[in-house]
Amino acid sequence: EALEAAARRLPVPVIGNGDIWTVEDALRMAELEGVDGVMVARAGIGDPWLLRRIWQGLAGRPVDPKPDREERVRVMIDHMRMNVERVGERRGVLEMRGFIRNYIKGCTDTKKTWLKVIAVETFAETAAVLEEFARGGNRSVR
Repeated sequence: EALEAAARRLPVPVIGNGDIWTVEDALRMAELEGVDGVMVARAGIGDPWLLRRIWQGLAGRPVDPKPDREERVRVMIDHMRMNVERVGERRGVLEMRGFIRNYIKGCTDTKKTWLKVIAVETFAETAAVLEEFARGGNRSVR
């Protein structure tokens, strides 16, 4: 309500932001009167695919399913590789831990995997833990 009221009074474009975790959240935000766009913040850290799904939903197209473990791990390893190239192995792997925790959120076996991730230090060791995670357990993502 407050966002709609502000949007009606302001002469500048208003971007809706806050608690956008799903396509439905984004669609609800986009439907508010006077809102010119939607911005995703924290949810995009662990689910960068959300941006494509939101775009599909806003365009009235079929929305892709959430990525499975294999896709998540492929992207995590690519992300980690680029980070290691940017800042070096030790720092790059350590910085990735926060991202990895978000990437695996919503999958089964996350606690076990997380404990393994924080116990290793190299790119190769971390990638091996992630590849094991991709092969294991229930592959669905909530």
